[in-house]
Amino acid sequence: MITDQKIKSCKAKDKIYRIADANGLALEITPKGVKHWRYRYRFNGKATMASLGTYPLISLAEARSARDRFKKLLFEGINPSAAKAQKKIQLLKQEQERKTFGDMFYEWHVQNSNNWSARHIKKVEQQGVRYLLPYIGSSFIDPVNQIV
Repeated sequence: MITDQKIKSCKAKDKIYRIADANGLALEITPKGVKHWRYRYRFNGKATMASLGTYPLISLAEARSARDRFKKLLFEGINPSAAKAQKKIQLLKQEQERKTFGDMFYEWHVQNSNNWSARHIKKVEQQGVRYLLPYIGSSFIDPVNQIV
């Protein structure tokens, strides 16, 4: 099993090499000295390797925890790499669907402009652009309509 001291003492070599931990977890050291966590597993009889992140950004304990989550997915019959990719796509979609205060301001302005005079429409927009949007316009709004 790998220890934190052993990880810190690993030096770069001419070729990529790996140090095994346990249950498929390994630390891969590149010729430039970058240390990547890898998890080797079999899904449907095919050997696969998944990346778990780089050391020290992902600690030994975090890498072991990620390995255990992947093992649980395998036990449930789910390919961990596919699940990871699906989760990434879902997070990107959620990020694209999130609205900023600026988006909400302009939607509110358009909805209410039917009930306002032309002078008031212009005044509200100018004040919003001058006093609100530069400061909180890029802030995201959560589903409960509170600024995050």
